[in-house]
Amino acid sequence: MDKLISVLLCILLTTFSLAGCLGDSDNEASEDTENSENTGNNETIILFEGDQAGECSDGADNDRDGLFDCDDPNCAGSPTCKISEENTTNLDENTTNLDENTTQTGDEYSDFDDEIMVNLTNDMITSGYMDEANCNLLLFLQGWSAESPIIKNNLFQTNLTNAPNYRIWIATYEDVDGSVLLPALYDWRNGEVDTTLQPGIYVFDDDEVSYLGGEFSSDFDLGNICLPSQRDGLTNLFELIDPPFIWSLPILTAEDVQRFNQSRNSNESLCEVIMLNSYYTGDDLEELHDYAITAINRVGESNVNFWFMNSTHEENSEVSSDAMAQLNFFNDAHLNYIPNQGRDEVFFIIDTFNTSDNYFGLYDEYTEFGWHHNYDGIGEPCNPDDREDIYRFFHEYGLHPFFTLDGQIIVNASLDISYKNNTEYNVLEQSIVDNYIITIGDIIHTDSTLMCLINEENLEYYKITQTWIINNQTVQEEFLDLNEYNMSVGDSITCTMQIEDLLTNRVFTDNWELNISKRRPVAHNVEIIQEKDLITCDFKILNPDNIDYVPLVTWIVDSNDDGITSFDWDWYSNPSTNYTLNETNAAQIGENDHFGLANLSQGNHISCVVEIFSPEDAISILEYDSDTSIYEYDELWTRLLSTNEVEGIIE
Repeated sequence: MDKLISVLLCILLTTFSLAGCLGDSDNEASEDTENSENTGNNETIILFEGDQAGECSDGADNDRDGLFDCDDPNCAGSPTCKISEENTTNLDENTTNLDENTTQTGDEYSDFDDEIMVNLTNDMITSGYMDEANCNLLLFLQGWSAESPIIKNNLFQTNLTNAPNYRIWIATYEDVDGSVLLPALYDWRNGEVDTTLQPGIYVFDDDEVSYLGGEFSSDFDLGNICLPSQRDGLTNLFELIDPPFIWSLPILTAEDVQRFNQSRNSNESLCEVIMLNSYYTGDDLEELHDYAITAINRVGESNVNFWFMNSTHEENSEVSSDAMAQLNFFNDAHLNYIPNQGRDEVFFIIDTFNTSDNYFGLYDEYTEFGWHHNYDGIGEPCNPDDREDIYRFFHEYGLHPFFTLDGQIIVNASLDISYKNNTEYNVLEQSIVDNYIITIGDIIHTDSTLMCLINEENLEYYKITQTWIINNQTVQEEFLDLNEYNMSVGDSITCTMQIEDLLTNRVFTDNWELNISKRRPVAHNVEIIQEKDLITCDFKILNPDNIDYVPLVTWIVDSNDDGITSFDWDWYSNPSTNYTLNETNAAQIGENDHFGLANLSQGNHISCVVEIFSPEDAISILEYDSDTSIYEYDELWTRLLSTNEVEGIIE
């Protein structure tokens, strides 16, 4: 900055000297007079574009030489003109780092003048150029953040019809690796931009910096920052990006329900879908509304009427609203009944002859895939001409009879595995699956025959097509006989289920990927042999694929006298390669505090559990002590190859 001031002073002094030397010419003096300002003390100061702050960006020809702002050579050294040139040729690499997969180009700035939207650099901050505009919008972005591209794109996708009376700064503070790109922001305005925050939006003028939030909103309160006209311009921008919410879904009243009752008594046509809300408020309620409006619009012209109704008073969620009371009376329910029933979104359908017996809607259910959203069937509402419109509404709304997990539709399917030549081993392996010891995906072998079974019900207006993908080849067969393909252990097989929504024409897929596995060692003919005071666990092993293994035996003794042996409530031994049980080792093992001591009295129940591991895992289990991490120990048991057990009574 000091160096820039020195250069300007030199230019001024040189200009003064030239003015004195050339003052003898009348014509030249006349030109100088046009480009000068008389101070009143017979001292003439030569004016040039850019000798005052802001002249290189004010749109005026300050020295009246026919050249404006950055077109005037006198502005060549101005930071404004340098930055303007940089923006047209080389957009700031900081914004390029915002997304590793996106290269920023000038095209994304086509709706904005380069003097209005600027990629911020450290030089702009330290030179003071950032403070030249008296009203500014600052987007604070971080390349590693998922929110940053959203904030930026919401702005870029907004077409400004009028030239803004404020400046927009794009400040990518950190790149995708978290490295600081704009260290000067630490100290700007004494740290007014909180660089420890997530991405967000700031507005500032010459003396105030205001943080507005993490996303654009038409509800921003700008206070007294900037000039009133500039605040109006910013407000218009925010409303373009995030339009004010306007409620347009018809709200059901008690009078409407009474009218429905009169119409039904007169056998007049009725087909009313009511969306009931018991706890959504604020942004969640707006989102609920927008989903419904979008679905209704996609249904198009219809005889079906769609309504919204709060099922509770705001001040007392325990008492139903007047409209809800009327709906309960209409449905022969208790007047204060509130049909939330643990569901997120509840609907009720009224038709001429058959009011739905139950409220229905979206609800949570826990499955092997985790928690998912589902909805119960809506029966046969209204007459056949209107029914398709009702189903279309729910399809467009996103409700369907399939599981949904993180937005992915999951078909309820199962796998049938059979063999052309069934063996004793196949029967044993299947029994292990039936007892939930290993999964069905663990018993697919090179000679298996597979059938993917679709178990979904109530699929009106849906069509499911099932195919196989094997060795990158699509196979249109109901049964997949792996004997006919050159398959190896580890190869992947995929059951692909294509779900076509016949009302919306949307198509979804659910892929169930499986792998061919080796045949695990399986214990069979497990029995408890008792001779005098010695109890022994005896068994045989089938191992057709010759996998290395070690069988370990664990004894369970009914120690709470309930006639059942259980790892949860009874004494059990540590896994061992010693397959015997007697008074001596039972007493020793019992000191490990597995639910007291083993009771080996006559008539007591015992179990022998055979668990098969790889040699490495078996050694780790046998050598387990208090120094071993419980997580490491639990991980060993997830690699259990197979298990079998038998119960007996002490003689």
